[in-house]
Formats: sequence, structure tokens, C-alpha cells
Amino acid sequence: MIDHIGIKVSDFARSRAFYEQALKPLGYTMVFTNDREQYAGFAGPDGERIWIARGDNRGSVHVAVKAADRAAVRRFHNEAI
Repeated sequence: MIDHIGIKVSDFARSRAFYEQALKPLGYTMVFTNDREQYAGFAGPDGERIWIARGDNRGSVHVAVKAADRAAVRRFHNEAI
């Protein structure tokens, strides 16, 4: 159901090392990193992603869920409002 999650971190290098080690037992691997712009992505065994990025708005999280098609997105939106 979850496609990807994005997490803001205050210390990118330390967080990247932490998530790389902590996610390993769950089958996640780092698939992308940009040290200059300070973000990295980890892929799980079923293609789900966890992204981390340096940001001042610590504590904010972005979550994206999967939907079968645009009609499902519209139904979701209508129910949510």
C-alpha cells in the first residue's frame, strides 16, 4: 500500500549511515545518494522506497500510497474531503 516515505533529517551523513545499517536486515539497500544536495533513497525488497533529505523542517514526513489508477485517486480524494 505504501509506495514511498520521505523523512527530513538534521544530520544527513549520520542519518544516511544509520538508515543504511538499520534497514539492511529488512532487505533494503541504498539505491541513490546525492551527498552535495544531501538526500538518499533506499529500496525495499518489494520496490518500496524510503527517502531521507537534509532539511530544516525536522519531524515532517511525506507518505505516498499506491493506487490502482487515477479513478481510485479521485475516489480517495472525494472521500477525504
